[in-house]
Amino acid sequence: MILTLDQNQVKITVARRIATKKPFVIIPSGALRKHLTGVPLYEKGPEYIYTSEISQTTYEKLIELADFLTGFGVSVLLDAKFDRRKWRLKAMKLATEKQLDYKIVFCKADPDELKKRLKERSGDVSDADSSLIDQQVASFEEFSREEKACVLAPSADS
Repeated sequence: MILTLDQNQVKITVARRIATKKPFVIIPSGALRKHLTGVPLYEKGPEYIYTSEISQTTYEKLIELADFLTGFGVSVLLDAKFDRRKWRLKAMKLATEKQLDYKIVFCKADPDELKKRLKERSGDVSDADSSLIDQQVASFEEFSREEKACVLAPSADS
């Protein structure tokens, strides 16, 4: 099980690259959030789908799906920002209880580069835009020692 996370926008590229090396089912939190709230995938979601309650439901379902799929021997890649330590710890707990290997892959990029990528993006399920970057950087809960996150700094073209 792999968790990919970042302040935004480089993780899906990295997730797809990881999934080409070994067959993983990628579960994108943005698509799951829209599915849970009945919003069509490629429509911009209304603000209410980003409340803390909907976020909690989304992360709970993300971890529940990982539990279900790994029960069948499927490798999963959870593609979400996992900016809150409590959600990372829940995913780690699941992996530990099921005796699964897991890795936290944190994709870190310069905020200006992230804003540029978001401005250029189109045809994506995610509703994130460049106005969110500073807030996401500021609210990110740093990794604890036990999380042993692998930090990647992808290049501008990745």
